[in-house]
Amino acid sequence: MSSTEISHKLVLEAMSGQTGALNALIEQVQSDLWGFLRGRLRRTEDAEDVYQETWMKVTKEIRNLRDPSRFRSWLFAIAINAVRSSTRRPRGLNFSIDATDDVDSFGEIQSHDPSPQQQTLAKERFEKVTRALHTLSDKQRETLLLEAVGDLPQKDIAELVGDNLNTVKTNIRRARIRLARKLVEVGLD
Repeated sequence: MSSTEISHKLVLEAMSGQTGALNALIEQVQSDLWGFLRGRLRRTEDAEDVYQETWMKVTKEIRNLRDPSRFRSWLFAIAINAVRSSTRRPRGLNFSIDATDDVDSFGEIQSHDPSPQQQTLAKERFEKVTRALHTLSDKQRETLLLEAVGDLPQKDIAELVGDNLNTVKTNIRRARIRLARKLVEVGLD
């Protein structure tokens, strides 16, 4: 089983109320979910709030999951709805990317013993990638992250975002091109 495949048996066990199975599911997909949320939302604090909200909803509603084989798509549908709800909530006027965000919280960026210079370079790279991601439209960023980080099939993405498959393919292609151009502009190629 690949790292992105979810065990059907594990989902069924979680649906039946087995806490250990739910914890194992969370462990399997938490970094992908976090990566999606961190890429979709500008502030770490917002991503943390939506992450918590998503898992609370999953914990509460997993017994109602209709098709255990679609757990991953169901999870990201909940996350997308939580992101959309969070962006409608009133916030302060901080629209910039928080330069103090923890680089390590986005994923496996750090090595086992990074030097201070390596840490600084990783943080700078993370900030450039995050800024480049946020030059994409919300729709492009969301579809690209669902595919690249969420590892969802484009057909499932189309269902989640309410677009037809060709539109999703176009959004992903355009997002990749725009992101690649932006990364070259900032010296990351």
